[in-house]
Amino acid sequence: WIATSQHNSIFSYIVAFFFKLGFSESIIKFILEIVPSVLLVFLTYKISEKIYKDKKIAIISSFIMAVFWNILFNSMRFHLGAPALLFAFLAVYVFFIGYEKKEKIFGKISSNWAIPMAAIFTIISYALRRNYAFFGIFFLVYMISTKKITTLVKDKYNWIALGISAALLFLTEKFIFISSVGGVASEYYHPELAINWVHIQFLTLFFQGGTLLSSIFLWLSILGLIVIASRLLLTLDCIRKKDNIEIKFDLFLMISLIITMAYFIFVQRDTSIGEARWYFPILLASLIFVSKGAIFISDQFKKYNKHLSIIILFLLIIIGGYYQIEHADQVIKVKIPSYAGIRDAGLKIQEISSPEDVIISSSVTQAAYYSERTVVHFSDIAKLHSEKEFEETLGHLEENSSIKYIAISFSEPNNPKWARNEAVEYARDANGQIVRLRWEVPFMDTVINFQTGEQRILEEKSYGSITFKLVSIEQDVFIYEIIRS
Repeated sequence: WIATSQHNSIFSYIVAFFFKLGFSESIIKFILEIVPSVLLVFLTYKISEKIYKDKKIAIISSFIMAVFWNILFNSMRFHLGAPALLFAFLAVYVFFIGYEKKEKIFGKISSNWAIPMAAIFTIISYALRRNYAFFGIFFLVYMISTKKITTLVKDKYNWIALGISAALLFLTEKFIFISSVGGVASEYYHPELAINWVHIQFLTLFFQGGTLLSSIFLWLSILGLIVIASRLLLTLDCIRKKDNIEIKFDLFLMISLIITMAYFIFVQRDTSIGEARWYFPILLASLIFVSKGAIFISDQFKKYNKHLSIIILFLLIIIGGYYQIEHADQVIKVKIPSYAGIRDAGLKIQEISSPEDVIISSSVTQAAYYSERTVVHFSDIAKLHSEKEFEETLGHLEENSSIKYIAISFSEPNNPKWARNEAVEYARDANGQIVRLRWEVPFMDTVINFQTGEQRILEEKSYGSITFKLVSIEQDVFIYEIIRS
């Protein structure tokens, strides 16, 4: 994956650092993905256990985190979700343990340092995944909602936190990120839409299955949301007066929900609901919603039979957890062959090439990974979609004899028109994957029509002193050798 200016992160530097130390890919994934995923389960339990008197909330919430399909899916990939969320959860933990409960943080650090520590963890989370800046907003709105402004201003530790935040943000923006926050957001901004309510369905990304039974966590989360919102409405006028941490934490969860939804619906207004990981700032709230919903149902039966209520609660959680694992299993298996063509092409080129040979491909990182050769993108050779793009490419190939192969993939975007016709028809298969009905490689006069059965595959073609020779077709990838006369 190429980290564009919109998607830059400190995560890339951390991964590179471990590779430079000589760590294997599996070890690095274990450190940066598996360990944070496990710690998220532990932190979910500790946060809930410290806040709520009913320990069932902690047990259920941490169980759901342990089986949550999206975390399981990303735990063996270099994704930002788990490591970024780990620091966000740490921020939530130290905030409520120190700031609200006035307990020593991690059993050793004075509670006075809760806000500065929460600020540090939030900035680290932000440096890993930029939209986790939401957590800083959550804390700020919560503090203003529960304390008088004069009280906040008088607390020197709040000023220390502000100073630390300003310094870390400056360093992060200066040395880590390329685009500004506004520059990143503008990529997804849709001003043509006044409001887009599609994002209110975010819970379906977390918990919805294909059947009523497999969506059990979805319905429990909606019920839990109603329970929490109703309780807050009844106590909203006395939140500042009462020192009830459960009510205050529920308020924090609702603040996180409202702010995140307000951003997506009224500010970003993206035309689609997107991916589950976009909404991770409200994952903790969603887990608590499910727990509250399940316990609410269980409590309705407790008045009749205590053992029956326990059995119902157990069944609700186990059934929901089973479908989370099943969904994770399906998604993981579907994605396994995602780069099979690039993998086979890379291994083929590795077999027939020399270590100093260079490859042109739209799949830069994947091709480099499997071929163990230097790979450059088409756009590094000539400006994409320019009128003289192919002529410029030929000129570059004449001057750079180290470029020996071209790999044209029909599963990767951003190919030049001369290499692959992007406009041909396509459909989606049973798994939702894009399937092209016709392949065209224009510069080689090559066409494969899967509807009519037509196949016209040119083995070799010359342009002046440059000859392109077909080496192999690996699934959806055409490999051409570049021969110079």
